[in-house]
Amino acid sequence: MNAPLHQIAYTSRRSPDVDDTQVVDDIALPSYRRNRILEITGCLWFDNEYFVQFIEGPPGIVTELYDKILNDSRHRDVRQLVDRSITDRYFARFALRVVRDNELDPVRKLIDMTFNSDSHNELTDDMLVQIVSMTDAAMNRLMQA
Repeated sequence: MNAPLHQIAYTSRRSPDVDDTQVVDDIALPSYRRNRILEITGCLWFDNEYFVQFIEGPPGIVTELYDKILNDSRHRDVRQLVDRSITDRYFARFALRVVRDNELDPVRKLIDMTFNSDSHNELTDDMLVQIVSMTDAAMNRLMQA
């Protein structure tokens, strides 16, 4: 029987003092090394203003990593999109896949919906269904990128 797996996805605003070099050197590279040891897989997408990340692996470790992100000054206004058990890894080949691309439409739609909605503090059931749907579309697109 396979060990239980958990997945958390979130979006956040990138702190304005964090440049692309810092994202790669201070976030992506150390995370890649640490994630391999911790059996974490996932994907980090970023542009000049936002992060979108999918983290998957052992439940306790995924939750611990997400808690660290919540307290990381490089992230502002963190919004959780998905918090679920999964049976298979979506990013099995990637300790951390980094995607830097402004043309990933599902990711952009997900960010717009999460941050530019009039009722972002109160998610309706319809919005939650749309976010989950867009998260899945974003995940599928990121896996192909």
